[in-house]
Amino acid sequence: MDNALASIPDTGAVTLSVRGEPDAERVRVEVADTGVGIPEPDKARSSNPIFPPSGRHRLGLAIVQSIIPNTRGSSGWDNSPGAPA
Repeated sequence: MDNALASIPDTGAVTLSVRGEPDAERVRVEVADTGVGIPEPDKARSSNPIFPPSGRHRLGLAIVQSIIPNTRGSSGWDNSPGAPA
């Protein structure tokens, strides 16, 4: 959520969606925003906690990427306009 909020320069929206997927025995959590996105050269480093593209240290993606595999989950993101983050 912090990354989503930080990506919105003036006004915009952040949407949090949570839904159960009983057949897959999982819960899907999606965060979408109307922010500026991650510049192409920065995408590969976006989950590195020592790489703060906004000038502020961001641990969110690094924490997600370390916790999710331990819970048999997966994570990903889409930088396309209109796509869930």
